[in-house]
Amino acid sequence: MTVSGNIKILPPLPGRCKICAAKHDPAQPHDRDSLIYQNRFYKKHRRFPTWEDAMSHCDEETKAIFRAKLSPAAKETEEKA
Repeated sequence: MTVSGNIKILPPLPGRCKICAAKHDPAQPHDRDSLIYQNRFYKKHRRFPTWEDAMSHCDEETKAIFRAKLSPAAKETEEKA
């Protein structure tokens, strides 16, 4: 269990990603919006993750597919980060 301020975050359930707690193929991006992922990432990098961070472990083909599927609002947010 992780304690962050007054918030207690339980570890991911069995069978879920140990990094983001989502249920996804290891070759797919992490869930950038997962509280567990955001908390873990922020503690390490002192900033919140972007979608680019969430898919940094993916191959170039997977990154291209996910970039194409990001909404215009998400792309705009990524550019400002």
